[in-house]
Amino acid sequence: MKTPVIAVAFATLALLVACDRRETDGNSTVGEVAADTAPPPATVADPPPPATAPPAISAEGDVPALSLLSTINQHEIDVARQAVSKDVKGAVAEYAAMMEKEHGDNQTKTLQMVTPVDTPDVTRMKADGAKELQTLSQQSGSAYEKAYIEAMVAGHQKALTEIDQKMLPVATSEQAKDHLTKTRVHVAHHLERAKAIQATQG
Repeated sequence: MKTPVIAVAFATLALLVACDRRETDGNSTVGEVAADTAPPPATVADPPPPATAPPAISAEGDVPALSLLSTINQHEIDVARQAVSKDVKGAVAEYAAMMEKEHGDNQTKTLQMVTPVDTPDVTRMKADGAKELQTLSQQSGSAYEKAYIEAMVAGHQKALTEIDQKMLPVATSEQAKDHLTKTRVHVAHHLERAKAIQATQG
């Protein structure tokens, strides 16, 4: 009777040892599984699409229009520099400085959009500008100041007409139209300022 009892006792002991081993092995296995189940790497977002390029300038209408504008700008810059070299004073000196800066800024923007070409209108305007510079160069002192402002009144009035009749009607791209429209606002302001100075010269 004792032998079966002892055998049962040994069997029970062996079962307990086996369970302890499985629990220990299970604990280590849990750690290994946890290490293998790391979160997936973050998804890299696609790069944003490239910015839309500005509309191209049309050679058919924009280039002639902007070439004419470039000619006007350059003439106003040249006359303003001549006025400074003539040592004009007061409001006339301030006006000349404004002309050189604002037409210079406009010229920079214009040349970023177009390489000017010599159209018949451009050729005519260049010839008229050279003649005006030559005529003004013969004046000095207060006589020059009056002649300069008179030329600015006539020149900016003519520039408005050129923009309205020969530039905006032929411009085709929105970029060129926007530039010409903004330029017209500045030219109108230059005209009013020149008229105001002219009214004080008697």
